[in-house]
Amino acid sequence: MLSHSNIMWALRKVTPVYDIGEGDRLLSFLPLSHIAERMMSDFLPIAVAGETWFARNLATVAEDLPACRPTVFLAVPRLWEKLRETIESNLRAQSLPVRAAVQRYIDLGLLNVASEQEGSLVNRSTLALYRVLDLTVGSTLRQRLGLDRARVLVTSAAPAHPELISWFHAIGLPLLQLYGLTEGCGPTAANRTDHVRIGTVGTALPGMSVSIADDDEILLKGGNVCLGYLNDPEATAELIDADGWMHTGDTGAFDAYGSLRILGRKKDIIITAAGENIAPEAIEVDLTNHPLISEAVVLGEGRRYLAALLTLDPDALTRWARQHTKLGDLEALAADPDLLAEIQAVIDQVNTKRSHAESIRKFRVLAHVLTAEDGELTPTMKVKRGIVYEHHAEVITELYANG
Repeated sequence: MLSHSNIMWALRKVTPVYDIGEGDRLLSFLPLSHIAERMMSDFLPIAVAGETWFARNLATVAEDLPACRPTVFLAVPRLWEKLRETIESNLRAQSLPVRAAVQRYIDLGLLNVASEQEGSLVNRSTLALYRVLDLTVGSTLRQRLGLDRARVLVTSAAPAHPELISWFHAIGLPLLQLYGLTEGCGPTAANRTDHVRIGTVGTALPGMSVSIADDDEILLKGGNVCLGYLNDPEATAELIDADGWMHTGDTGAFDAYGSLRILGRKKDIIITAAGENIAPEAIEVDLTNHPLISEAVVLGEGRRYLAALLTLDPDALTRWARQHTKLGDLEALAADPDLLAEIQAVIDQVNTKRSHAESIRKFRVLAHVLTAEDGELTPTMKVKRGIVYEHHAEVITELYANG
């Protein structure tokens, strides 16, 4: 139960932080039943006299952005990945000098971002060249995306890979990762435009408190916390304790700068046969950072090792097939030995960053993409693990046939 007071309290706390006010323009494409979209595209513009434009559908967002040219834009990580892929795809069609100039600009931008995150200084001549390229190459990229007027760019609703966030920072579009739940009216912790810690969701917004329990669960307190669940006092008591702290069900930790890092959902923690507790989300984010992999679902509850179900991005797969002169539909390509070898190389690379217990031992590429229509994704493109497990029980059995 979210009260009018909850919603207005949250809006009054958030809008001054990002200087959102009269005349700001937003492009809406997520379902308005989702709290982040409801707050950003419905309540916020009403409260500050802003504008909401509506994309025709999810598939046309990249085309609708240049028409809208929003000043504030919220999207899920998968959409940001698609926008990056759009730029990279268009770049491949350009002449060699153009490709070289854009790549030089991005490389310098990534160097600058890394230096800012580490608190070190960039060589003056390098910084000067980056700024010159930003006025030319960067300006063109932002204009073509339709984000040349954007002041506040938010990624939320699912984990975003730090490399993805760094890439957009490098082209002058600083993505701000935000964290919140429906029970807290959406935004609770966020990166600020003047203080970004990539890989974290920032710090608590004004008037809101964030704490970490002994079991690493994230606890929240503030006027944004809901009244409870309708006609369900037992669930309400589990959600909000006697001291007023809301139990999120997420786990996290603070970094050395006081920014909150999300570790995963408590209910998603995998306990292997050896008793190892493993949070699958970070592994899945690393896997889906590769252009070919659209979704990853890590398995291993009660098993001796981790395995993964993977789906392929149709656009990236089409490009891969063209480059490798392969024919066939998604089902045929999903079993292609060359493709599987490339996927294995991705998994091997992800495994190098993790312990033996956290390494993926086996995988299977599914011959279809996960969709909300099949019930395997939420409207904001988060994986519904239980449904995926149910739909692919036979495949999972095969992955663990010998262990």
